Amino acid sequence: MEHVANPDSALAEINRVLKADGVAILQTPYSGRLQKTLNDPGINTDELRLEFYGQEDHVRLFGQDIFDKYSAYLTPEVVSHQSLFGPGVAEAFGTNAQEPFFLFRKKINDFNLTPIIQESISRQKKSKKPLVSIICVTYNHEHLVQKTLESFATQETDFHYEILIGEDCSTDGTKKIIENFHHENHKCTLRPFFNIVNQGANANLAKLLTEASGKYIAICDGDDYWADRRKLQKQTDFLESNPDISIAYSTVNSHRHGVEPRLDYTYVGGNRRDLTAEELKHAPPINTLTAIFRNVIQPLPGELYTAGAADMFLWSLLGWHGRGHYLTSVLPSIYQQHSGGIFSGTNREGRWMLDLMTSYSLLLYYKRHKESMLTDYFSKRSHLLAREIILSQKNQAIDRLLALPSKMTQMAQGKYIFDDDLLTHIIHVALTNSIRKDEQCQPA
Repeated sequence: MEHVANPDSALAEINRVLKADGVAILQTPYSGRLQKTLNDPGINTDELRLEFYGQEDHVRLFGQDIFDKYSAYLTPEVVSHQSLFGPGVAEAFGTNAQEPFFLFRKKINDFNLTPIIQESISRQKKSKKPLVSIICVTYNHEHLVQKTLESFATQETDFHYEILIGEDCSTDGTKKIIENFHHENHKCTLRPFFNIVNQGANANLAKLLTEASGKYIAICDGDDYWADRRKLQKQTDFLESNPDISIAYSTVNSHRHGVEPRLDYTYVGGNRRDLTAEELKHAPPINTLTAIFRNVIQPLPGELYTAGAADMFLWSLLGWHGRGHYLTSVLPSIYQQHSGGIFSGTNREGRWMLDLMTSYSLLLYYKRHKESMLTDYFSKRSHLLAREIILSQKNQAIDRLLALPSKMTQMAQGKYIFDDDLLTHIIHVALTNSIRKDEQCQPA
């Protein structure tokens, strides 16, 4: 595209000739320093083209708007080199292992709007009531939360939306940054909640969910941010026109905060495909900072407060309201890995522990609602996770596992009656099986 006279016509033709399931690989040079593509008719000699575009036969240098230009004609999907190829490919074929692959699929109209849906969207756009509530939980994000808030406030929408940010008694300057944050977007309302006593991530999130007045909810923690200024617009338009979808999500680029190279190509993250309602009920991983879902989970169940990953708990409940859709038209959001992150700053055993807390909370929830198949599913998952923690042979992790019934009982206090006996039994079974396995491995 850096060579052709009319890239719009070229992109339209590529979209026309692509099969429905076809893929176009368009690796075009671009500069991340340019906000807009440089394409000046005065740059018309080989010498000038080399100086400004980097090559004598180039007729433009794409900037950051390359994604919007391509997305107007094709459906984009930016993926890492490692996710497509095994080791040795870069050396064998001369590809750049550090450069993402720009895959594009045939542009299919996501919005087959009926007159009724069109009328509904029109009413929402005219209303000053927020169509979307952005939920942001933050704690000790002094060096990151400004970027997060800016990415919210600069969203380009034809509807009103609100930002609910819960500051949970940070010990750094996070609160001051939120207090001093100002924006000029008249369609965006900032509603800060400054907790007097530290609530913890789940209670902080639950409070904001209860306060949310939007028809749709988007979640992004105070250490991540959105790169696509039309993220909310793209997602809400899709949900408005697809009532059978309960949650829409996209992909992320993972950044290692304060570390070079910053971009982490090894990070996999959540699902990059559509999910059935039944799959959602199993609490699959979804990149939370990319998700937007219907505000239908009210009142919030008490079991949410003891989940290790409250977002995955919500995905399971959303499975009762529709299916999940992976929206490829949204640019990757930025997931920041740092030592203070709930997940990025946690080791493998710690993540298993959080998953166990989520699985066991869902076990209790579905047991209370007499959903036997899901109760059985999360029971097996809880047993498996407890077993993995024991088999890790990490004393600190095992000690935390043994203390888990007491910890979750405290977390549930005032929210619901926690069944610590069943969790104790699951842990006991994992310990017993581990001891038996060790005995079998002992030499005669």
